[in-house]
Amino acid sequence: MDLPEVNELVICKVVNITPYAAWCELKEYNATGMIHLNEVAPRIVKNIKHYVKENKEYVAKVIKVDKNKRFVYLSLKRVSKIEERKKWEDYRKKIRGEMILKQIEKETGYNKEELKNKILNVYENLFDALVEIRKNPKIMEELSIPAKYRDKILEVLKKNIKEKVIEIKVEITARSLASDGVQKIKEVLSQIEKSLKGNVTLIASPKYLLTVETTNPKQKEKEVINYLEKMKKKNDLDEFDFKLIK
Repeated sequence: MDLPEVNELVICKVVNITPYAAWCELKEYNATGMIHLNEVAPRIVKNIKHYVKENKEYVAKVIKVDKNKRFVYLSLKRVSKIEERKKWEDYRKKIRGEMILKQIEKETGYNKEELKNKILNVYENLFDALVEIRKNPKIMEELSIPAKYRDKILEVLKKNIKEKVIEIKVEITARSLASDGVQKIKEVLSQIEKSLKGNVTLIASPKYLLTVETTNPKQKEKEVINYLEKMKKKNDLDEFDFKLIK
């Protein structure tokens, strides 16, 4: 496997600590590395063991690479909190993606390296690509994944990737001065519930709360707004309005 580039963020595991350095294994590369005492923290460090522990993993930045020795010089103090969080997120996604590919190979017999190469030729992130395939199985055809594997791959993805359910909330104002106004409001709200597959509850008359669950919030939000706009034009209530609650 290739060595990391200078300024790249890597996951390293500390395997030994000396008074002036922490010696590491790089989790994503076949290489070893070292964090010098001066690169541990943005202050004077007297005891390196106050900052790093053996067998613990850290996000480090590559500051120099010795390609002949496959040795990497690392820094902790040059990694911002935002960079650290983002790297951990990406790394965990990568590990999870690899585990899912392994499960696909086990259950379908389809070579995981071949599948991985096909995905990464098009997508930058393996796990994010698998999430997209779960949402839109036609992507497998675009990736030239043999048809005989597709249904089983989708089964594995559905078992291993649970889509996050998001709630869309809309405050609706509905008022009618007619003698049968209460019934009219009930009918309109019931139609909204049925059409949008949501739930309407009373806040305090004339305000109601519509809640709709979805795994695709952008698309569903657009659908909800478009539908309520149509309802606003065609209902015979004296007042009907709505606003999205963020």
